[in-house]
Amino acid sequence: MLETVVPAGVKNRAGTREVLMLRIDAEAYAALNGVELPAKQAAVMKVLAAAATPLPLELVARQAGCGTAPITALRQESG
Repeated sequence: MLETVVPAGVKNRAGTREVLMLRIDAEAYAALNGVELPAKQAAVMKVLAAAATPLPLELVARQAGCGTAPITALRQESG
């Protein structure tokens, strides 16, 4: 019975989007000490290390002054 009263947009999750949230814990960031990263990847790590809570991908990119490619590369390297 409920199927008939639920709007189609709700059933199909219309307007729903997933947001990738990123963070790095202090130990992982400390382990990078001495590791040379490309400048944009280093900026991304600095932004994440300074954040108190996970941040959306787009905000990390904006605060780091880069696109999403350096973030994607870091995520791929981390396995």
